[in-house]
Formats: sequence, structure tokens, C-alpha cells
Amino acid sequence: MIYARWIPNNTGLADGVYAIRSKYSNRYIESGAPTLIQGYNYGIFNYQKWRIKNEGNGYSITPFTTANNSNLRVDVWYMSSWYGTEIKLYDNNGSAAQRFHFPTTSGGARRIAPVYDSNVNFDVKGPSMNPDTPIQIWTWANCSQQEWIFEYLGSN
Repeated sequence: MIYARWIPNNTGLADGVYAIRSKYSNRYIESGAPTLIQGYNYGIFNYQKWRIKNEGNGYSITPFTTANNSNLRVDVWYMSSWYGTEIKLYDNNGSAAQRFHFPTTSGGARRIAPVYDSNVNFDVKGPSMNPDTPIQIWTWANCSQQEWIFEYLGSN
């Protein structure tokens, strides 16, 4: 399996389908409809796959399972920087709340940070090792519950 496929001369990710795994719990992010949750780690299922696309002003993240309804996007509610705001799926509106960048951390993992505030990022609530734990926004604390491994699964 390829972890974090690189684009030459760019620190971003190649467009494609990814499974996103928590460095902290080794569990995959999955769609908990409408909230993103920390799922299970015993296989990669369609609801744990995400289409990542460079939109020019950041990356959009679309659930793989919405191939026939690609209007949903990963979204930070009201472009919030409030700690504890849960990450949700919402209709595509092209806003900065639906655009992200993926700075690298130590050990080859990445942060998932909204383009409107690079001081906050995705965080496993608690932190908890349990499945069904929500993913939330929290200030960067350089800890493993805020680090993610992007497993490239292909271009479709």
C-alpha cells in the first residue's frame, strides 16, 4: 500500500481515493452521517474511502460512497475555529469551510487543517480509542490524535 502519494515539487496530495487513518488509534475516518467519526480498523470499506481533489484554493474531501451524489463535502460547520466543533458532511458550497490542506508532521503523517485557519486541525475527540468517536476541530498540539496517515487507493 502507498502512503501519501506525492506530486513532484508540491507538498500536497495527488488527486485520488484515500483511506485516512488516525496515527493515534490506527482507526479509519468514516462517514457517520452526517458527522465524521473514527471507525474500525479491520478493513477498508467504501464508507471509509474519500475522494481528495485539489480545487486550486485547497483540497476538497468527498465521501467515496456518494459517487452518484457527489454534492456532499467534508465541512467545518460555519468555518468555526471553536475547539470541539465536530466535522460534518454538507452540500457543496465551495466555501473555505470545505477546503483543506495537509501539512506534514513528524514521522510522515499529516494534519488536516482548514484553509481559513491553519492553527486548528482535525482531532480525535477525547482522545478516545473507541470506534464511533467524533472527529472535531482543535488547536494544533503536536500529538498523535491530530495526525493522519493517507493511504492512496487509486485514482477512481
